[in-house]
Amino acid sequence: MKSRLKKRWYFIVGCVLFLTGLTFSPWVLSTDIEPQLFNMPFTLWSSILLSIVMVILTAWGGTVFKKMKSK
Repeated sequence: MKSRLKKRWYFIVGCVLFLTGLTFSPWVLSTDIEPQLFNMPFTLWSSILLSIVMVILTAWGGTVFKKMKSK
């Protein structure tokens, strides 16, 4: 059980590090307006999407960390 929790924890940490690097990459920080989504430029809606995923990963990581510490 502990091994599975550690694997989840490392997966979450890896995803967060990847998304952090992606957030500051030229792919997201480009000055392109296209493609638009709901009249928002690409940089804005992709940053909002990445932020939502980061919040979800943080919540998931919090529950995994709490279970790891309780055992």
